[in-house]
Amino acid sequence: MRKLKSSKKSLFIVSLLIVAMTVIGFPVAQADPVVSGEVYKLVNPNSGKVLDVANSGTADSTNVQIKTYNGQTGQHWKLVTNGDGTFKLLAANSGKALDAAGAGTADGTNVDIYTDNGTGAQKWTVSPNSDGTVKIINPNSGKVLDVNGGGQADGTNVQIWTDWGTVGQKWKLVNLSAPEANNLALGKTATASSTEAATYGVSNVTDGNATTRWSSSFSDNQWVYVDLGSAQTVNRVVLKWEAAYATSYKIQVSNNATAWTDVYSTTLGTGGTEEVSFPAVSARYVRMLGVQRATVYGYSLYEMEVYPYAGPDLTGYSLYRDYSFGTKRGVNSLTSLSNSFKPYGVAGTTVINNEWQRYQPINDTNHHLTGNTLELTAVPNMGGISNGGISSGQIVTKDTFYPRDGKTYIFQLRAKIPTGAGTWPAFWMYSPGGAGSTASEIDIFEYFNSPTQNTNDWTGFDHGDGIGTDYYSIMTNQWVWHPGFDFANNYHTYTLIWKEGNIQKWVDNTMVKFTNFTWYGPDPEVLINLAIGGSPNSAPTAGTTPFPSIFALDYFRVYVK
Repeated sequence: MRKLKSSKKSLFIVSLLIVAMTVIGFPVAQADPVVSGEVYKLVNPNSGKVLDVANSGTADSTNVQIKTYNGQTGQHWKLVTNGDGTFKLLAANSGKALDAAGAGTADGTNVDIYTDNGTGAQKWTVSPNSDGTVKIINPNSGKVLDVNGGGQADGTNVQIWTDWGTVGQKWKLVNLSAPEANNLALGKTATASSTEAATYGVSNVTDGNATTRWSSSFSDNQWVYVDLGSAQTVNRVVLKWEAAYATSYKIQVSNNATAWTDVYSTTLGTGGTEEVSFPAVSARYVRMLGVQRATVYGYSLYEMEVYPYAGPDLTGYSLYRDYSFGTKRGVNSLTSLSNSFKPYGVAGTTVINNEWQRYQPINDTNHHLTGNTLELTAVPNMGGISNGGISSGQIVTKDTFYPRDGKTYIFQLRAKIPTGAGTWPAFWMYSPGGAGSTASEIDIFEYFNSPTQNTNDWTGFDHGDGIGTDYYSIMTNQWVWHPGFDFANNYHTYTLIWKEGNIQKWVDNTMVKFTNFTWYGPDPEVLINLAIGGSPNSAPTAGTTPFPSIFALDYFRVYVK
């Protein structure tokens, strides 16, 4: 295979330019650091395809290629440090390591998977390029991971080749353990209404440096906005304040930097790091408008981060219900929580599945509101860690839902699940059964901590008719998906799309399941709860279950079209 080559002199000049740009202050995009033990997909931006184990194979010497992302674990890679500055890349479906075949060092040596043996053929370093991508280097050969010929088609082979900085040698590492980790504002152009001094320039809010900051003039009604470069679908902003913060501010969006739309506002700003989420919206510009200062100084931000929406396309849908939890948001008190939710579902206070917890009326212990979350909390305060000795929280919609008359509903929850033996968080729909069925039920997700499952295993079972016909699934069986990372480490967005006759289930940007489905019985409620123990779960213990156990909810939203 023939490669286009640049002269050493040209490469040297490019290197000098990159160094010079960094020194004199021109932005050079930086890739996010690699976290050992977390799971990534490796995207080749030239093609948009990902590093893929052919046919999700698990045998030694199975070939590696690029392919359209499909969510299968043969496209997920756990990066684990070797302790010497290198990493091994382990395929999540097999545990086999990315390997330069035969320990080859020549250009064109094939790349496959092979049993982890710690040799130089399986050691890799991740080195940032100047454009936010990385190159993946095999130190044993000095060669880089390379898409043959810079190809873009599914099945294009992957090999090692001399580093020429070509498009086939550039990769983006997307952390699947933290699917929202792509800060769209990083390195982008920012504009402000004022600046206190040159030292506190507006570019500091997007430089990724936690020690530099922007500071406005000493007055209210100051703003800063970020140009994302093109319209992006976003639903979350993180503000990292210096001591001079806003008690009252708005987050606004625009597509022309002239006409602004409010997507969030608060008069209860607390400073520090504030995470703000709002219904997904398409926007090129995102602005923080400071309305009232907390101090005599201006507004000062270390960073303003903007994150993309994770989930299915919402085009054509309207927001039907928005339950954004937290004392600084819409559902901001136990009273407002009680206005929309009740603490018991169709089972009332009856114990089901031999569970150990006892759900309580809405109260601050089991339904604790922080600034931006609702924490459903299990506490062993009714006699200790025993069956019946644990109180816990559940919320059940007072509304019922059914997609009749051609409607399609989207139910979406952003949440962080707890860990520990016997914890059983769930997001589901239920009503008494009708003719032909004892009960209809859709489990949008459950997480068990049992001898056979844990927080690495998304579970979604359905009770109705037609399941399995017109069927799509990336699960290991009818109800379990094991993507290779621990869901308890981060917030994730869980989605059900329900149209009469079929359902889809999504986790973040991945469709996990699609099937025909017929509902029996009355229109269902939506339940979100934290159970403990029961069947088929493990029993909690003092040594294996951290208490209080917290199921943290950011928002629950319903869309319709």
